[in-house]
Amino acid sequence: MPLVTLEPPPASIQGLQEGLRRLSAHRGTAALFAPAGGAPASVGTAHKVFSIGLDALAQPDPLDSAQETGWRYLLTSAPGLGGGAVGAVDVNKVGDQHRFAQMHAGWLSEETRKAINIAQANPDVLGGNYEPRALRVPALLVDALWLKDTQGTNDLVVPIRSAAPKMNVGTVYKAADFIDDLRDIAAGKPKFNDRPLR
Repeated sequence: MPLVTLEPPPASIQGLQEGLRRLSAHRGTAALFAPAGGAPASVGTAHKVFSIGLDALAQPDPLDSAQETGWRYLLTSAPGLGGGAVGAVDVNKVGDQHRFAQMHAGWLSEETRKAINIAQANPDVLGGNYEPRALRVPALLVDALWLKDTQGTNDLVVPIRSAAPKMNVGTVYKAADFIDDLRDIAAGKPKFNDRPLR
């Protein structure tokens, strides 16, 4: 089954539109999101953004402690899932307010798109119902696609960035295995080959 995408709240969409309008007034910004000099990018998919801190790793299930921080919108070179990712925009939720936060023109959008493609080909995802979410662990420099199981507890995670070699970017993890790796990274456990030399 395809990933279950949610409709962003109107206030978030308004925050997105106002932010893009302000940015488009700056010289050169529109060209940044017009692939190969073509038409301006369109908004493709949107998903919630969550963040967890190091203190959450001490909890039995840190994902239960994840804080929703807003929405991320992928900008694509063509409408819908088929377009290539050319950027991403974050709209933060602060209380009842949704405010344009930042625009990403580099790796984040393309790596997110790759992670979504990996997820859509995964047998567990194909056989279930999963909501894609962005997951950030700022203290460990980890960003991931969190696949929230909407009908059970079989959450999956696809890392899209990690400063630690222990975390395998582009691999579909069971949530518990992903959390174990986060805990190891937080504990500063080095990854090394301890096999004897021949």
